[in-house]
Amino acid sequence: MATLFMKLVSFFLILSTFCLTTVNSEPQCHNFKSIISFGDSIADTGNLLALSDPTNLPKVAFLPYGETFFHHPTGRFSNGRLIIDFIDCRDMIENSLILMGEIGGNDYNYAFFVGKNIEEIKELVPLVIETISSAITELIGMGGKTFLVPGEFPLGCSVAYLSLYQTSNIEEYDPLTGCLKWLNKFSEYHDEQLQAELNRLQKLYPHVNIIYADYYNTLLRLAQEPAKFGFISRPLPACCALGGPFNFTLGRKRGTQVPECCDDPSKYVSWDGVHMTEAAYRLMAEGILKGPYAIPPFDWSCLSSEIKNTQNSLMNN
Repeated sequence: MATLFMKLVSFFLILSTFCLTTVNSEPQCHNFKSIISFGDSIADTGNLLALSDPTNLPKVAFLPYGETFFHHPTGRFSNGRLIIDFIDCRDMIENSLILMGEIGGNDYNYAFFVGKNIEEIKELVPLVIETISSAITELIGMGGKTFLVPGEFPLGCSVAYLSLYQTSNIEEYDPLTGCLKWLNKFSEYHDEQLQAELNRLQKLYPHVNIIYADYYNTLLRLAQEPAKFGFISRPLPACCALGGPFNFTLGRKRGTQVPECCDDPSKYVSWDGVHMTEAAYRLMAEGILKGPYAIPPFDWSCLSSEIKNTQNSLMNN
């Protein structure tokens, strides 16, 4: 599991005041000086690009990555901002909000894409959970007090996985979403194990705030009711990729071939088959910050009207 320790770390200055409901059900307001984010390409705001060989740049060094908000490539694996960008918005004093993830995703991705069976991959779950737990424990020892820990995405709704595991057996697909049921059950299994471990840690460290971010359900709702959120109907193809029934071709690298992109990324959930669009990340972040996809939930009652207006402006732009 060495790859779990090689995740990139990004630091974000923020303007933010959060009020958290603790395990004792007593709201506690916290002013955060910074956000410290551990994660992979879901949270990377440019570190991979900055560390890359200039003669062998990753695909995020080129348009259309970054086209929607920044209007140029920033190293983000999307057309615009990520979940972390929507959290990074408020007033600071002392503590840090530590975003633990999304950790383990690439370990699962590698195992699935090299053909490991589901039982073999399930054996990785305790190792991933143990790594997340150990990292949180170590950071608590270093003074960390507030952690936002994301769960797994609904892998069965991922364009990449839908392309990898295409089947004529209609029973394998959820009739409501078009997602692969068995893959989503794997994500649920990971999330159940993670939440149990976070509950254990919370009891061990009652002075620490450990918040579970339900990435699974905040993204699944977009697949369940895409039109409600302004997205195109199912099945959910990628906006910017190359061919195939979901506009995604396995194993295709950027090279000199420019992918064909949709005219309006805001109508798509998936950006490149693996990562989400800014529009999807915005809704995910809103679901976590405003509810009901954070456990325990954020309580905004301690925010001043000025900060609330700033936060709402960010979400709406």
